[in-house]
Amino acid sequence: GAASVHVTDPTDDRGQRLAEDLAGLETAPSEWFPWASTIMVPAAVGIIVRATAATPTFEGLRPDIVYADVAPAAAPPAHAAAAGCCIVDGLEIRAVQAAIEFQAFTGVAADVELLREALDEYLS
Repeated sequence: GAASVHVTDPTDDRGQRLAEDLAGLETAPSEWFPWASTIMVPAAVGIIVRATAATPTFEGLRPDIVYADVAPAAAPPAHAAAAGCCIVDGLEIRAVQAAIEFQAFTGVAADVELLREALDEYLS
């Protein structure tokens, strides 16, 4: 599990509420940071999840960081790719989510790659 969770959001109230909700789970400490157009990535960070249309510039990205972009049709930010981050795009996330839901509903395992291709075709 995560040693800690750092939250930032363009809407302060929403970001603070998410940090509080995550802290309430008592699985890892959670802290809110004010939104900024440029965010310095702390050395301890290993995963960045972008789940908003706004995209700050992250300084201090490294090849050992996983950069997950929840937006299904967005291209990963160039600075994450240039830094060599392991990028998990929104199509991959949605395909895996759909496969889990399909299996829960039907009891049959879904082909994640087929779901990804279908999502890509639909959203293109």
